[in-house]
Amino acid sequence: MSLENEIKELKEAVIALTKVIVKDVQQDINEVASKMIEEQSQTSGDKTPVVVTHEMVKDACLELSRSVEGGKDKAKEILKGYDARKASDVPQDKLQECLDKLKGAL
Repeated sequence: MSLENEIKELKEAVIALTKVIVKDVQQDINEVASKMIEEQSQTSGDKTPVVVTHEMVKDACLELSRSVEGGKDKAKEILKGYDARKASDVPQDKLQECLDKLKGAL
């Protein structure tokens, strides 16, 4: 096997490992964020509502896309219901509703 082929195989392996690591880290971040939000809700009761951000909707779209077969299409369909092509296009007053639908599709 030539050196060029070995380098190519190593490069492909590194890329594959990087994708797996990034996916795992993103899932860990989402889990920690969800737990923190849940804990915040429990400790504060109904006094302080949780503010849903476009970033949270984006993360839910990514989670749906990666964890469910056909999830990417489901996420696009949910966003389309808000006349949005991406999470940042969802109107601020519809973020909670959108997030609930995305999590319900998981």
